[in-house]
Amino acid sequence: MTRRFNFLPALLAIAFVACNEEFTPKGKFEPTLVVYGILGGDRDIQFVRVSSTYNTVGFDPKENSEDPQITDAVVTLSSAGSTIMLRDTLLLRRDSSRYKSLIHAYYVSGMRPTPNTRYQLSVNTATRGSATGSVLVPDHGIPTVTNPFIFTRPLNFPNTDIFIGLVLANDARGYVVRLFVDYEIIPGQFRRIEVPMRIDWTTGEPVPVYPSVRRGVTESSPSLSISHQITRDAYVYALYQAELGYSRTTLRFRQAVIVLYSIDKNLYSYYNIANGFQDPSSIRTDQPDFTNIRGGVGVFGAYSVDSVTVDLENRWIDIFSARAKME
Repeated sequence: MTRRFNFLPALLAIAFVACNEEFTPKGKFEPTLVVYGILGGDRDIQFVRVSSTYNTVGFDPKENSEDPQITDAVVTLSSAGSTIMLRDTLLLRRDSSRYKSLIHAYYVSGMRPTPNTRYQLSVNTATRGSATGSVLVPDHGIPTVTNPFIFTRPLNFPNTDIFIGLVLANDARGYVVRLFVDYEIIPGQFRRIEVPMRIDWTTGEPVPVYPSVRRGVTESSPSLSISHQITRDAYVYALYQAELGYSRTTLRFRQAVIVLYSIDKNLYSYYNIANGFQDPSSIRTDQPDFTNIRGGVGVFGAYSVDSVTVDLENRWIDIFSARAKME
């Protein structure tokens, strides 16, 4: 009993000291490299952005008005024994309400990532240390059109939607399918319009719904064949929007282009975690995160691009009989 009695005052003293310490949910701040780079298979110039984490007095990150980007980094991209050093460039900032400076980025031109190839990213700075990342560019996917006749004669198929067959590579963790229509308004002047995935008629007015990232293959299912649907109403809607203001003599549809974006596991995981709970039903107070950057945070991802075209016979597609439904 004596030992227990003597031990009790010590516990009370510790509790008293602890209760007088100010509680804060903010832990110890350590400046960390932030690296973002996405290798795109549809462009010949690749960008990497480098910045630093920052601390604020309060809890709102928007309180920070000092641009945290790092301009003295040495950034290299390596693959198959060759290494490329990225150059500096400045880009216009779309929104300058918070940061007034231009966007500082690192880039390499004349480089398109090769499918089924691994790339290593290395970032070295004088103030924030080093960080690295690795990505395997997804191999080629195969998109196919099951009913090409609906593209040139959509009014002849009032109850038929467009179906696109997809075969995804075994490293495509996510994918996006987009349909574009290329047309010529006068000889030599070309334009492109994107076809929605479907039309939402719940409000009485046509509201186009465009595709988003979908889940592709998984480790337990290394190969995947998918049938992707684009409604006939969505296709007619896009043609109608393209034809507004033009006549049969000035506008000609040239081709429909189905584009498949195969997304690697890093980019898909980052996108899915960052956007996976943005719905009215989920209740979360935490903000989940994903990174494949060693020595920092951010993401180094990639996507490959494959496409198939359908010839529209350089013709005017008369869909104005559907005017009443579109207005």
